[in-house]
Amino acid sequence: MAIFDSGSGLGGALAIPWVAMVFGWRWSFASSGMLGFVCLFAWLRIYHPVAKHPRLTTTELAIIRGGQDAPPASPRQGWARWLHLARDRNLWGIVLGRALTDPIWWLRKV
Repeated sequence: MAIFDSGSGLGGALAIPWVAMVFGWRWSFASSGMLGFVCLFAWLRIYHPVAKHPRLTTTELAIIRGGQDAPPASPRQGWARWLHLARDRNLWGIVLGRALTDPIWWLRKV
């Protein structure tokens, strides 16, 4: 999953600035907006809520609904929950990765 996630971030970090350099900054906004609408139309066409899915049988629906138990509540309350999260190395890996790749949107050749 990490390769997939880093690939999508890297693609976004490189594609839009490339469009801006080749076609101009206006097209970088227009192309990312158009791509968003393409994804929206694909999502609306493909996605079906579980209860209304056309190819889902009632038996399969019962299996899915049976496996949807509520997650257990955290034993930590208040600031202890946030402090526990702040000590998580996975969280800091994600924060550092995003902090290093997201600013690429703002760097451009003068």
